[in-house]
Amino acid sequence: MNKMNQRIANEIHSRFYGTAKFDEQVFTKKWKNYHQDVFEHFHDRPHDLLVIDISKQVDLGPLCQFLDVPVPKKSYPHLNQSFL
Repeated sequence: MNKMNQRIANEIHSRFYGTAKFDEQVFTKKWKNYHQDVFEHFHDRPHDLLVIDISKQVDLGPLCQFLDVPVPKKSYPHLNQSFL
């Protein structure tokens, strides 16, 4: 990662997690709290939130229905499948 990208990543981590240094416990707790806040925000309107796991084979039907767009003929792109 170049210096500019590292600075940006450190800034994002500092703002979101309160630290730029990796701390698994802090990161995990903050991440779980963030998701809990999101689900609480949409509690009274679950139809306004779509949750998908893009690390698995994705069926574009639910996403396209959520966005009110037609389903494309091409399947979901997986450009870096070795990472999965």
